[in-house]
Amino acid sequence: MNTFKNFEKILALHCSPTLVGIKPSNLISCYKKHYSNIPYLIKTYNTVLNKKNIFLEILCEYKSYYLILVYNKNLLNSILMNPSCQGFLKLNGYPDINILDAINTLKHKVLNINNFPHEIGLFLGYPLDDIIGFIENKGQSYKFYGYWKVYSNEEYAKSLFNQYDKCRESFVSKLLLGNSIMDIINVI
Repeated sequence: MNTFKNFEKILALHCSPTLVGIKPSNLISCYKKHYSNIPYLIKTYNTVLNKKNIFLEILCEYKSYYLILVYNKNLLNSILMNPSCQGFLKLNGYPDINILDAINTLKHKVLNINNFPHEIGLFLGYPLDDIIGFIENKGQSYKFYGYWKVYSNEEYAKSLFNQYDKCRESFVSKLLLGNSIMDIINVI
């Protein structure tokens, strides 16, 4: 299987909710031994996906892999512009927020902190109450877990997780029928 097909499988499995506009972003890891041409792949996909407000960006490069942020610019911007989220980000060292500055600050923090910064959850669409609950409870005493640990609205989270799962299943089944990610997104 070629590099494009493998990369499309990763996008379908891990980023389909972002690609259809129900999640602000996803993170994917791509190992260099399998994807030596990641910068080229990102440039190629961005040529088409940017027209749909979807962006792929290398969040950081490690010795053996790339960590890539796949984001819906409109959805992510609306979260980052929320006053409560802006306050949380400012408390965590982010400047006056615009999407590019926020991503650059996140890049810096991911590269220079031993653990992932908790605020990455905002970028990934986790509710602020769940991020705060995670911090206050040190990752324990959650009500439910799926795509993240849920501390607040369990029913909302379960519904959202179900949407994400259905979206992934739909993308994967369409890929198996021979469609490309570009074909699937152009129908949306």
